[in-house]
Amino acid sequence: MTDSNLPVRNGTDVLNLLVNLGGSGYHPGAWRRPGHDPREFVSPSFVRRVSNIAEAGLFCGVLIPDIPAFAPASAVMPTPTLDPITVAAIVLSETTKIGAIATVSTTLSNPKTLARQILTLDHLSGGRAGWNAVSTFEHRAGANFGIDEMPSRTERYSLAADVVAWARRLWDEVVETAPSGDSKEDQGDGDGSEDYGRSERRRAALGSPQGRPVVVQAGASPAGEEFAASSAEVVYGAQLSLRSATEFAIRLRSRARELGRPANSLKIMPGLIPIIAGSEAEARRRLADLDSYSSPVLSAEEKVAQWLGIPVGDLREDSPVTEDQLPSVESRYGPQGFFLAGARYAIESGLPVGRLADDVLGGHRTVLGTPEHIADHIETWWRSGAVDGFTVVPAELPDSLEQFVAEVVPILQDRGVYPRTYRGSTLREHLNLPLH
Repeated sequence: MTDSNLPVRNGTDVLNLLVNLGGSGYHPGAWRRPGHDPREFVSPSFVRRVSNIAEAGLFCGVLIPDIPAFAPASAVMPTPTLDPITVAAIVLSETTKIGAIATVSTTLSNPKTLARQILTLDHLSGGRAGWNAVSTFEHRAGANFGIDEMPSRTERYSLAADVVAWARRLWDEVVETAPSGDSKEDQGDGDGSEDYGRSERRRAALGSPQGRPVVVQAGASPAGEEFAASSAEVVYGAQLSLRSATEFAIRLRSRARELGRPANSLKIMPGLIPIIAGSEAEARRRLADLDSYSSPVLSAEEKVAQWLGIPVGDLREDSPVTEDQLPSVESRYGPQGFFLAGARYAIESGLPVGRLADDVLGGHRTVLGTPEHIADHIETWWRSGAVDGFTVVPAELPDSLEQFVAEVVPILQDRGVYPRTYRGSTLREHLNLPLH
């Protein structure tokens, strides 16, 4: 499929990679593998090692996820519990080039405080900070902040757009000192920022070293897409097939253009879980081995049932999911984007439940096979214009990331689609993003 909203790749283009730094790895059995210390991921040495591996692989940035509550997954595996801002500070202090993207909720945070935190990271790192601006639906998180009832999806994304605009306004302000030594003072301009309380407007810090910190967004529901089109610079979503990824890119870029944004101001980088081995069969055995360390060990039917909200008794390992088995999106609690992408992939692929459970892990596309096969998948999607790169979500950390950097990155470099050096010193430069 071709479209004027899809970028045409040329000899100067290169794909971008981020890495998701979440716990001991994305697979729920990773922390129980022999040789893994389940407490390791909360140590500075672990953050340092993962960051250095990613930097050696010329990744643009480390994405640090967060849900400020004990999520249901906490019952079966250690989940990230550390403050993303603090983790980002360690990433940036232990590296010299790679960026760090901290997840901070627009629903639960004071916009002035979070803008200051991200800008502080940006200054101290010379322009390598990013912000994953998420809209929080989880009621457990709301309870931690004294919120009895979370806002509706529409209200959350409207608030998110306001908070991002407010943060950017703060980042754009620079102290101007008159000859007398008095700082000029911004009195507000009726853009809605006064909703957060009138406060002293004088700024003690200069603007961002990279112009502005990079804003990332991870939603893929209709409301999330609108937020991404208006406010995000990097979109980390759940596109599971090339067809759906292409349609998503056309829709998102078209809307961004309607809103007056430049064509190169938006990077689409969906999640990708690579399982690398000497053959596809070996990779599937490796995934099965990881599954065996999960607690509890789930059958393919149980995995897909949890993922799509279908009663497990309605599924058969050797049969595909049918459209009439899917619940309505309105009845699903949680991110709409993951459900919509998964439901579409299940129907369009026609894969039996057993294979479907291998191809999608926790809502992200799993690609199993040789390093060449992984590289083929990445290059094909990138050359199509549907994506600008991927957010690598390692099944195990740091092992899966280390293997990806050692075995897949050189293939991509030899094919001329991945850089051999960083293109600059800031996160914005790595991603080749304009300032506006």
